[in-house]
Amino acid sequence: MKLCVTGTPGTGKTEISKELSKRLEWKLIPINHIAEDLNAYLGDDEKRGAKILDMDKINDYLDDVGGDIIIEGHIAHEVPCDIVVVLRCDPGVLEERLKERYPDKPDKVKENVDAEILGVITSDAVQINEKVYEIETSKKSIDENVKEIMNIIDGDSQEYRIGSIDWLEEYEEKLI
Repeated sequence: MKLCVTGTPGTGKTEISKELSKRLEWKLIPINHIAEDLNAYLGDDEKRGAKILDMDKINDYLDDVGGDIIIEGHIAHEVPCDIVVVLRCDPGVLEERLKERYPDKPDKVKENVDAEILGVITSDAVQINEKVYEIETSKKSIDENVKEIMNIIDGDSQEYRIGSIDWLEEYEEKLI
């Protein structure tokens, strides 16, 4: 099985994925590490200060990986997966986390908070993947979040269907 754990930066992807990988004994593949190992870059996005990944090259590599895997990263939802779990975080909480992480990059903080408010990653994920779920990570422990993802894997997924998390009404004024 290919499980994708994705979300806006600051939602808890890395720590949750590490713990999930340990519990399930599945291989954890951070998408940024694959890109680096394969030199899977198409160029630079100078506006965002990021590299543009060659998703075809990454997908070809992942198609050859056997067994159960967890693909982790904020663009991991661009990989066709059996299950995609989008980690969501209250935009107010997320903003504080990102300000700590990127103290000199207010534009990056705003861009990511806006993306969370609008549910951009979920919207993108459903364009590529059929089984997309959301969990809200703001006030939960890593253990609680891991258990929720395990529920989804086990088929107990109804409460995690997309659309149950909507920050737009509460945070619409931040988008202006």
